[in-house]
Amino acid sequence: MYKWHTLMLLKYVINGKNKTPELNSKKITSYCQKIVEVLSSPREDFLKHYQTCEEVIEQGGWATKDRLKRSLHTEELKQILMDKEGQ
Repeated sequence: MYKWHTLMLLKYVINGKNKTPELNSKKITSYCQKIVEVLSSPREDFLKHYQTCEEVIEQGGWATKDRLKRSLHTEELKQILMDKEGQ
């Protein structure tokens, strides 16, 4: 159920608080390349990023279908991650 949330969080976990560049920006290539490099790294290296996503999702708790549709849960997960990175 949370595979899409995991994918969304991965870009923030890997690239930090950097704002996602516009798709027509020259910066998008390096932003995406960093994600590709991490996902292509050995399993042990990649898993630490995935585990961070898992911790954030667990901390966010169970979401109802209604909350998932309204993107409220997504915003909460992003905030939990930002708070976690700020520690």
